Amino acid sequence: MATDGRSYSGGARKRLKVLDLTADRPGDVSLKPGGLSGLARERLDWQAQQDQRSGILREIDLTNFMNHASLHLVLQSRINLISGRNGAGKSSVLQAIVLGLGAQAKDTKRSSHLASFIRNDCTKAEIRIRMWNGGLNAYRPEVYGQTILFERVIYRQSSGSTHILKDHRGQVVHTGKVADEEKRRICEHFSIQLNNPIAILQQEEAKVFFHNADNKMLYDFFVRATLLKALQDMYQNANSELLACDTTLTEKRQDLSKVGAEKNDLAEKCQRMKKVDCEIKQMEAQLREECLWGYAQSKAQEAADIREKTQKLEEKLKRENASLNELLKSKDRLEDEKKILEESHKMSEAEIRAITMEYQMAREDNENAQSKLEVALVDLQTKESALAALRDQEKTLSNDIRSKRTMHEKRNEQRDREKKEADQALNRIEGEIKRKNRLIQERGRTRDDLGKEIEDLSVEMNPKNAEIDQILQQKQILMEELNKRKRTNANVSNLKRFGFEFEDLIQDINRCKDFKEKPIGPIGRHIKLVGKAAKDKNLADLLETELGKGFLRGFLVASWEDSKALSALFERHFHRRRPPSIIIWKFRGQKDNIEHGKVQTNPEMPGMLDYLEFDHPDVFNYVVDYKRVESTIVVDQVQAQKLFSQVKNVPKNAESAISPDFYRFIPATKGNYASYFMERPRRGAINCLTADTQSDLANLSTELKECDVIVKELKSALIALSLKKKSLEARRDDNIETIHQLNKELGNLKQDMTKINLNRANLEQGDNLPEMEERLTNLRQEIKKTEASVKELKQRKTKSTLIEKKTKGLLDKQTERMNEASKCNLESKLSDINDEIGRQDAVIRKIQTAMNSIRAELKPLNSSLLEAEARYETAKTQARNQSKKDVSEPVDKAKLMARQKELAATRKELESQLQMTPVELASKLEKIRNTFNTLAKQLKEVEMSYKKIKAMQENRKNVYRSIRLSLIRSVQTLFIIHMKQHNLIGDLELDNTNKTLNIKVSHLKGSEAGEALPLSSLSGGERSKTLVCLMIASWEYMAPPFRCLDEWDVYLDERSRSSIEEVLFEYAQSQDYQYILISPQGSTLKGANIIEIGKSHGQ
Repeated sequence: MATDGRSYSGGARKRLKVLDLTADRPGDVSLKPGGLSGLARERLDWQAQQDQRSGILREIDLTNFMNHASLHLVLQSRINLISGRNGAGKSSVLQAIVLGLGAQAKDTKRSSHLASFIRNDCTKAEIRIRMWNGGLNAYRPEVYGQTILFERVIYRQSSGSTHILKDHRGQVVHTGKVADEEKRRICEHFSIQLNNPIAILQQEEAKVFFHNADNKMLYDFFVRATLLKALQDMYQNANSELLACDTTLTEKRQDLSKVGAEKNDLAEKCQRMKKVDCEIKQMEAQLREECLWGYAQSKAQEAADIREKTQKLEEKLKRENASLNELLKSKDRLEDEKKILEESHKMSEAEIRAITMEYQMAREDNENAQSKLEVALVDLQTKESALAALRDQEKTLSNDIRSKRTMHEKRNEQRDREKKEADQALNRIEGEIKRKNRLIQERGRTRDDLGKEIEDLSVEMNPKNAEIDQILQQKQILMEELNKRKRTNANVSNLKRFGFEFEDLIQDINRCKDFKEKPIGPIGRHIKLVGKAAKDKNLADLLETELGKGFLRGFLVASWEDSKALSALFERHFHRRRPPSIIIWKFRGQKDNIEHGKVQTNPEMPGMLDYLEFDHPDVFNYVVDYKRVESTIVVDQVQAQKLFSQVKNVPKNAESAISPDFYRFIPATKGNYASYFMERPRRGAINCLTADTQSDLANLSTELKECDVIVKELKSALIALSLKKKSLEARRDDNIETIHQLNKELGNLKQDMTKINLNRANLEQGDNLPEMEERLTNLRQEIKKTEASVKELKQRKTKSTLIEKKTKGLLDKQTERMNEASKCNLESKLSDINDEIGRQDAVIRKIQTAMNSIRAELKPLNSSLLEAEARYETAKTQARNQSKKDVSEPVDKAKLMARQKELAATRKELESQLQMTPVELASKLEKIRNTFNTLAKQLKEVEMSYKKIKAMQENRKNVYRSIRLSLIRSVQTLFIIHMKQHNLIGDLELDNTNKTLNIKVSHLKGSEAGEALPLSSLSGGERSKTLVCLMIASWEYMAPPFRCLDEWDVYLDERSRSSIEEVLFEYAQSQDYQYILISPQGSTLKGANIIEIGKSHGQ
């Protein structure tokens, strides 16, 4: 409810786009006085981007399209009213939407030729439509971004067009046919049916629907609007496919019967040919038997010839072998004589070699003995020099012993006196040591007693220390909780405490590593109320309402990839309630300079920014850009009326004002200012946890104080125990120090005692003369052993020399004997025997050569004989297996040739009768059989497909009936709900047989319904309301993102039009969809700003 004369119901003013398209030049667009601002304004007052539905239209640009030379429309996200005189080009906007989004010319219901949409005297027309692509239901946002630009250029010369798709930066993504297909996919994604009257109700269809629609027209409208028409078309197409399949099945059966008859005919001919072939095969078998026996006989004769030649060669080989054996025996006798002579010669040589070896061994032994003797002589010289040195040492030691014996006698008396004194000192030191040990034991017992008392005190102090530690830990936990609550209390000014509702989500965001830049949010968490707003709950409610709860729950991300990652986290945390919105925003990291656009405020006229504090620069930039908080002031209602009543009183840069009683004021541009009431939040919606937080803080503070008191008492008791413990430890330390001093003195006494004992040992120690005498004796014994070994080596040398002389004499005698033996005739005999053996070897080699040549001739003959016999056996076996005749029967070749000619004549006669060869006949029959099998398989497949299609068609019929029944019930339920809002009861009856839609309406009188009347019996206003309710019910069921109505009120009177317009506006305000309404008349709602398209010269 407004405070001036320009109020309207339900906040319609907030959702209307106020534009004036009546311009001085063709196609110009300007703001009408009284609107929100001009087109030069940098930012339009759009709602937050995250609340907009994907698929709505934002801008339309037309160039040389129909009667528009240039037209630019900026559409709101809710209601857009387009009005103007007849012929001004209102309906052209809808035609442009249909063609721009990719439909054909016939879908415009105006013309089937694209060239007819080009402005006169122009060669082409251009259409540009910008569609919103934000939110979670966006189409390929990584390609197009937040908006998709549809372009279509229509050419007059070719009567064709070019489709272009661009992203939000204006860069081309697709062109041509690819762009056309992509447009179709985009429309399917956003549920936009361009030929559906629910999405776009063209001018002629709207006139018929609201004025002349009968039951058949309503039926056609209903089935098209609810897509039942499309389902019917699909069902009819399926029926057509089923009939085509039936026809194909009949044709396949006919083809199969023809091929079967041809196959039978060929099979009969083939049977005849087989019979003839059988006779020919029998005759050929007889001829083959006779040929086989003839072949076997020829192989037998061949084997007999080879066997005879082989026998002759073997007899010759036996004769040569006998001669060779006689020669070998003679050679063996000569070899035996030769061996005897050689053995006698070898025996004399062996004796000489044995004597020579003995001589060499004796000589080697002599050389070894000589080398050992030389080593022993060297060792003997060394030992003799050592013996001389020892003898010198012996003389020295003897002199020393004599002098020491004299001195020893003199010092014995003095040593006895010193021993007595040392014994006395030792006795005295032992007594002192015993006394010190007794003192140490006493002090040790005292130390142990004090240690036990200290341990008892420590045991007594440990529980108190543990209790203190436990209380301190509890205090630490309470301090952390208190700090957390204090931080919580410090953040009480955060709007509606958004950070605590999303605590788990924020923790997951902080842990997630998929973000390129960490999201910012919730937005309200980074905004604090300061000043008066932090204490005044009503003012805090006002600021929270102005910003909006959905706005404050939103999150800012830097890229589309981050948006997808954040959406995945939302799915885990928000199952039953609506997740926060996600806004893609470019992070700048610093606050923008807003001084040029900020309203000048003072304590009496503060701005929204005076009550808000931002802890993040990008949140500040986003709130300033989309909520215009820098140009909104907070004043009371009287002050706002005074400031905004005249243009000159409006503060610089002030665009709106809000008052503590929840009114919004918009300054006047022409005429009066505007205001409307803002809905208050529910009680307790903001800062509801403040009281509980304060109570918790008080309780935590009390617990901390109690902990401090307990800790103080425990510390006092511990201090007393610590003092007692320190005194005991001091006494124990004194005892320990005394024990250490006594141990030190005891150690000194023991050292003195050790020194005395050492002195006594030195006195008692004797001389080392016996040791020196023992060493001398050992050296003398070693010299004797060395002299004995040298003597032995000299004896061995003499013996080796004698053996060498004796061996040399024996060797000389054997050599003389061998010289005498060489004078005999042994060599001449060996020479004669060798000559005879050589002659016999030559004869043997000749015989062996002859025998090798015979064997070489025999080897291939034997192989040939074996092969000939194998061939004969094979031929004989084959002949016996294939014939009953005996091998001894002769073969008549003339008879065989005559029978062969007879068989050839019989075959030619058969082939001439059949006019084809057997191979050709078999090949043709095989082809016919393959064709028959293929046709039978295809027929089976067609029959299976026919059964499947028939079953699918029956199932589709049932599904169609179910969908149709469910759809009618749903639409009827929605229709009844909207009719009841106007005290009417409506009923829809869909007759699919007669293709009619009967609507019956009755008036609601109290709780009872009146008589049901047909649509034709209603008044004009009631009829229009009923049709509008039908359209609204269809809208709710189909849910297209935008809805267009063209000249829906052309036949309505002023009263009915006003009533219907109010119904449409009230419904549109409660929905989150875009509405484009075209009417030649102005709005009946007071203060309603509309888009007017004026017709001027040249347009």
